[in-house]
Amino acid sequence: MEDKKDVVHSSRWQCDTCSVLPSMVQISLRIENNQVKGTQGLTMQIIDRGVLNAGAPGSARAISTFPAVATLPDGSLMASYRVGSGKDSADGTVEFRRSHDEGRTWGEPVAPLDRVVENKQGSISVAYITPLSEQHLIMVACWVDRETYPGKPLFNEQTEGCLPMQVLLADSYDLGNTWGPWRVLPCPDDIGPASLTNPLLKLPSGRLAVSVETNKHYEDVSQWMQRVVYLYSDDLGQTWGKPHTVSQDPEARIFYWDQRAAVDTEGRVISFS
Repeated sequence: MEDKKDVVHSSRWQCDTCSVLPSMVQISLRIENNQVKGTQGLTMQIIDRGVLNAGAPGSARAISTFPAVATLPDGSLMASYRVGSGKDSADGTVEFRRSHDEGRTWGEPVAPLDRVVENKQGSISVAYITPLSEQHLIMVACWVDRETYPGKPLFNEQTEGCLPMQVLLADSYDLGNTWGPWRVLPCPDDIGPASLTNPLLKLPSGRLAVSVETNKHYEDVSQWMQRVVYLYSDDLGQTWGKPHTVSQDPEARIFYWDQRAAVDTEGRVISFS
């Protein structure tokens, strides 16, 4: 039996709006002897390793999780990751670091994000950057409401519900040096607390797609019918259409958690769960 830690399993899904996504690809990857090997003849050599951010024990930066890296139009890298006193702590926020030497060294961390949304204090779980033009970046983030159920953990083990969450968006027009105000991604109530595990996807047409995973409300005792939905924007993320389900098991046996998706050079969307 394969060691599950060494294998990244892929998922394949379909979209009920056929004009939205051009095609799907299913691949499987395996890490072996510092090489990432794929089922379609893909091989990537790991040439270096390093530490992006080391936790500071006993502080509000004790735990670092959920890293992501974006390549900016000027060739620099921008990394984001969550820091907090615990993995599920109310003080969680996202820091950013930059690299101008392809990731060999990183600048000092900055934490520019406001954790107050709609007059409620919260924590930020993840934040992802997508470049839109030479100076324009768009950020998508997952915010957790820490006031409605004060002191409660993110996940309710009795009901399998989650604290209230929202997906947030913000724009920068100076390559991430400053950011505009948050705006909330509009999601219907049946999405429940909206969780985010992937950057915005920029499709060949210029359309943007955001992947959202559904959850149950914190005190909801009904059966969990988890699914993944995509919302689309044709105006660089200023407005968004209705959600379209792209992954779901109608019998609720399979949960499509932690979606990881990207658009390849041929315009195909590749998704992993």
